[in-house]
Amino acid sequence: EACRDLSRRLRIVEGNSDKARWTVASIKRAAEELADAYGEAPLVMVDYLQVAAPDAEYQKRELREQVKQITYGLQSGIARDLQAPVVLISSLGRASYADWKDDPLNGLRAFKEAGEVEYSAYTATLLYGLGEEEANANDLPAPGPFSLAAPFRPVALWCVKNREGEPGKALAKFYSDRGEYLDAGRAGAVPKAQAPVKARGSRGGRED
Repeated sequence: EACRDLSRRLRIVEGNSDKARWTVASIKRAAEELADAYGEAPLVMVDYLQVAAPDAEYQKRELREQVKQITYGLQSGIARDLQAPVVLISSLGRASYADWKDDPLNGLRAFKEAGEVEYSAYTATLLYGLGEEEANANDLPAPGPFSLAAPFRPVALWCVKNREGEPGKALAKFYSDRGEYLDAGRAGAVPKAQAPVKARGSRGGRED
């Protein structure tokens, strides 16, 4: 019964197809329809940022400018105007992937083509597989080559920005055979020189 009720409230906006790509405007229309139908703002989940379509006037601009327009549109047009929580999934830049693992102060810059995330997101979290050194430091088995036959893969869920509280890192065991994450505790203390970023300031300026 709970699943039936959920299905009636679930709206999937198909995007990145041959016919059309979803835009901030199309997502906002769907969110407004749900808000009108149920009397409350919906939870909006976008999967994922890099396949969204920008507004027409941005379509010939550089990818970074397109992503910036989309990110800001989701925050101002949906999160702010509709008071709807928005969960935005983004890929990570391969070039910056190694950098932020050695220097967590660069964590926010790992979001691919998404500098706007650095100051528009209220909460930003990275999900990544642990390297051998970090796994051993947290008493987890060192990961080998990724394989479906492996018992599990140690991963980290790292909140690098949190305007409403403290940032932090949690560990999990990812069982790929059943698509399940199990809690493996909180990560050990991060050295002071590599402390996660704590958000400061407001939307009006870039975070330090």
